[in-house]
Amino acid sequence: MFTRVAFCESCFNKQLPQDGTFFILFGHSTQNYHKHRVDKHVHAKEYGFTPHLMNVISTANGIVKIEMVCSIVGCGLYLGTPDSNKGQEVIFTRTMFTDIPEEEFKALYQFKNTGYEI
Repeated sequence: MFTRVAFCESCFNKQLPQDGTFFILFGHSTQNYHKHRVDKHVHAKEYGFTPHLMNVISTANGIVKIEMVCSIVGCGLYLGTPDSNKGQEVIFTRTMFTDIPEEEFKALYQFKNTGYEI
């Protein structure tokens, strides 16, 4: 699992993210979910661009099938009970699937968007 920014039409329509909105990231080193809060002003032109949790489902014939979910709490997922051993419980509610060519997946996976912060 990894996190990348993607467009969410539902968040765009709700003018999210906003200051104070919670979102979830997945930590590679901890292998846990981590809850964060939007803590800076987000300009209207940025509505809809949110962190997404992505997971590879399969790879076949040069196509990678990805499961993805908007990580804004209340959009694509909800929070369950935190566990001190396992981190934050996350309940996916609106999972999407997409197929992309393997070369595009490699570019997506290796890309680190250092210019986007919320």
